Amino acid sequence: MQKRPSFIDTQVGARVRELRTRANFSVVDAASLIGISNLDFDKAERGEMRLSAEHLRTLASKFGVRASDFFDSVEFPAAPTDASTERQLFPVRQ
Repeated sequence: MQKRPSFIDTQVGARVRELRTRANFSVVDAASLIGISNLDFDKAERGEMRLSAEHLRTLASKFGVRASDFFDSVEFPAAPTDASTERQLFPVRQ
């Protein structure tokens, strides 16, 4: 059974695609910049594979953007603020 891409991976991948096309790079050219296959790069843009921080830094440099730009449109889930919720997520052993 194949694991579904996470919501955040999908959003980051879409942002990679947006910034790549804006910078006029093909999938093949962008993939060769970071030393992965164009098939793997396509998977990363669909959120099915994660790019490392080093890959994102390299791409940002070549695309003329900041590495943080890959995360600008990502909506991260809110962190738990209630202590009871926190206990449910992270049970403390006694």
